[in-house]
Amino acid sequence: MPSSQVNRPAARLERMMPATPQEEHLISAEMVEDEWFVTVRHPMAKRHYITALALVTADRLLLTKLYPEQEAQARFKRCGKGTIYALCSEHGLFTLPVP
Repeated sequence: MPSSQVNRPAARLERMMPATPQEEHLISAEMVEDEWFVTVRHPMAKRHYITALALVTADRLLLTKLYPEQEAQARFKRCGKGTIYALCSEHGLFTLPVP
């Protein structure tokens, strides 16, 4: 192990608190058969885009990584009541509860 990595403290992650979605970050979830079809009307430019969509339930985390210039959408199997999260590269975390 290189000496530059010895005794280095681990980096701390800052806690992100979800914000109430505004017009640019509105999350839409539509049930299609047994899946949630999730979309966010948001620019997907190289420096400002939705980086990930996730569905979090009591016992599961389903995550879809997104990339610039692709559609801000994902499909998640319905697996109980939970919350959909959208992470914007500039404005942080936004949520939508789903039944």
